[in-house]
This record gives sequence, structure tokens and C-alpha cells, in this order.
Amino acid sequence: MAGPTYFADLLKIEMLYSGERDNAANVMWASCAGAHGATLTNLVGVANDLGTKWSTEILPMISNNISLVGCQVSDWTSNTGLSGLQVFSVAGSNGSGAIPAQACQLINFETVLRYRGGRGRVYLPAAAPASLQDNQHWTAAHITNLEANFSSWLTFANAESLGGDLLTMVVYHRGTTQVPQQVDDILNISAPLELATQRRRVRRVGHVK
Repeated sequence: MAGPTYFADLLKIEMLYSGERDNAANVMWASCAGAHGATLTNLVGVANDLGTKWSTEILPMISNNISLVGCQVSDWTSNTGLSGLQVFSVAGSNGSGAIPAQACQLINFETVLRYRGGRGRVYLPAAAPASLQDNQHWTAAHITNLEANFSSWLTFANAESLGGDLLTMVVYHRGTTQVPQQVDDILNISAPLELATQRRRVRRVGHVK
């Protein structure tokens, strides 16, 4: 397996969970001029801000058998960058009950760049059964709220600063034959009505392409 690929001005953001998906994480990326050499104090501060907002916007869309246990923000500009971890203990508040562990909620990231591999995305832990329209779809009301809440978090993240420099949430392309290593600003998001699935990728529940 290839090792980490670092990139200028890049921050790695991880939302960490416990519950039916032990050790699951949502992985997202931000570009920030202050990323390189960021102090531990500043990284923890950003992790606290982003995790707190995640708790108020995203945890209400997730079943209560999943809890947010941490947010980690890492300087991904080099192999000497620091990582700041803020611990949380916030359970989802969408309702009780579980659906199959591989089922999840999908957020698509809209960017200028289009390529064969699709687009950036994040796979959120599932909502409660009460948010299901049937065995293949979330209710329209749930998706409306999910899109609104995630958009609110995204706006907040784009207004966050590290060492005086604003974050810009991005899709990070590690570099392939189709797309060179680069970042692409997230312009908008959308969530389909259909249930998504991680199949065997449960550990990478939020991995962004």
C-alpha cells in the first residue's frame, strides 16, 4: 500500500466515531495557507470548533447507536506536520434502532473538475429506521434536512481560521493517470434519496476520493 501523499497548504480533517462501526471515521480535507508548521494549540482549536459544529449539525442526522468521539485536524503538508485531537462524547440524536452496518448516508461534493472516477464524497453513518421511506430510500424530509445541515457545517468550516488564515474545504486528488495531484474547492453539496453502502469499506466510511 502506498504511503501518505502530502500537499502544500493541506489539512486532513477526521471525524471519529464509536458504536456499531468501531473505529469508523469521516475523512475530509481543507486548504489553508497556515497549514504548514501549524502549532498543536491551533490545530486543537480548529478541531474543537469543527467537531462542535459537527455535533450540532450532523449528529442530529445520525442514529443514537453512533457517537462522535473525536475530531482530529492534521498538518498534511509534510511528514513532520502535527495532529491536533479534540475529544468528544456526543451520541447521534436522529432516533433509536439500527439498520445494517454497511448502509450509510451519502453526501456528494460538487466541484469544477469532473473526471472518470466521479467526484468527492463523504459517507456518513446511517440515520435511524424512522428516517427510511422504504428499504432503499431515505424520506424526502430527512434528505432536505441533511443537505441543509451539512451545508451549514460547510459554511462554518469555510469561515474557520488557522493562525489567521481561512480554511477552504476541498476535494483532495492524490494523483492518478486521469487527474494530477491537486485540490479542488467544494462549491456545493447534494444528498441522494437512495441509501448508500460501504460494502467492505466500513473502516473508510468517510473517505474522500
